[in-house]
Amino acid sequence: MAAEIRATKSLRHIPIVFVDGDEEKVERIRKELPDAVYTSRSRLVSALKRVKPLADPAVPARMMNRTDRTTAEKLGIKAGARVALIDPPADYLRVLGKLPKDVSLEEEPEEMLPLTLWFVREPNTYLEGLAAIRKRAIASRIWIVYPKGRQTSGLTQGLVREAALAIGLVDYKVCSVNEVWTGLLFTRKK
Repeated sequence: MAAEIRATKSLRHIPIVFVDGDEEKVERIRKELPDAVYTSRSRLVSALKRVKPLADPAVPARMMNRTDRTTAEKLGIKAGARVALIDPPADYLRVLGKLPKDVSLEEEPEEMLPLTLWFVREPNTYLEGLAAIRKRAIASRIWIVYPKGRQTSGLTQGLVREAALAIGLVDYKVCSVNEVWTGLLFTRKK
């Protein structure tokens, strides 16, 4: 998040404070963001007193642009996972790429699995299928995966999000699956 703030021109002057954390990770971040404030929870109050907006902040390499992660990792597919696939494209194995060991991809399973990937291609099918997906969200994290950009024939991120929010789902992660597909991760609103 800090790298994204610094990479955004209108936000990069905002001071960033890191509190505690794994020593190795803190050192990596410190190399990218040397002008951030690093402190412990016990010294937070005094650290906040010296925090000021930055006139010329360091702009790190895009830390969030991680090309070392597989699509499966981005989607949260772990070794031994059972993943429900709803209306997957014919080339879904190519779309998902290399999978962790012992992953079971199950098309249209009757039972609820911990993770569901629902591939949608057009707005009417999406809107008609949302009620059934909401039921799955009781026991499953739901990735709603749809075509990117102009390939969508009206299926946009706004439509996907707003329709899901209207039935009690909430999104909390976005993923560029590949050059064709993108997705939003939903769960039931608490």
